[in-house]
Amino acid sequence: MSGMSDPTTGHKLFRLVLGLVGGFAFTAGYIATGGVLFNAAGLSAGDAVTLAVFTGLLLFVALLIWCAATTHLLRTFGIVTLGSMVMLFGAPVLVTV
Repeated sequence: MSGMSDPTTGHKLFRLVLGLVGGFAFTAGYIATGGVLFNAAGLSAGDAVTLAVFTGLLLFVALLIWCAATTHLLRTFGIVTLGSMVMLFGAPVLVTV
């Protein structure tokens, strides 16, 4: 642990907020995109959304734990932000295809 520094309170707070807000946006995008893709895979609309919501809940918990445990703030911010934007803006495009 010689190369690791102790994270400050600000870093811990940023990771917590990133996990909550970013995880919510990431999960919302996943649910929207997953619902469309599961429906395209042959599930009924209700089943597709239900499956996307249940797996989205697991994804949210995993993202929250990962954001709290990581020490790489920039990489975590980039992955959560970019993934959220791609899925949130990609779901409407998938609906029209």
